[in-house]
Amino acid sequence: MSIKKTGSPVKIIRITESALSLDPNLIVTKLKEKYPAKSFSLDQLHEALKSIGVIDYSSNDLQHLIDLLQSSGIKVVK
Repeated sequence: MSIKKTGSPVKIIRITESALSLDPNLIVTKLKEKYPAKSFSLDQLHEALKSIGVIDYSSNDLQHLIDLLQSSGIKVVK
């Protein structure tokens, strides 16, 4: 479905990249809601993050997220 604007001849600017960030605690909560499993492999974790919209993260961000998951009772197998 394309975006259509009627009226003004000014182009619609579509944002394709953003600098928005998510709180790691919110990510862990979303993962626990969507995936009730008590164990993730790294590949499964990457796929789960993609499925909730988290696609750009560093290794430090991932390690922090793994630490949060493990502290909440979810095992991450490397």
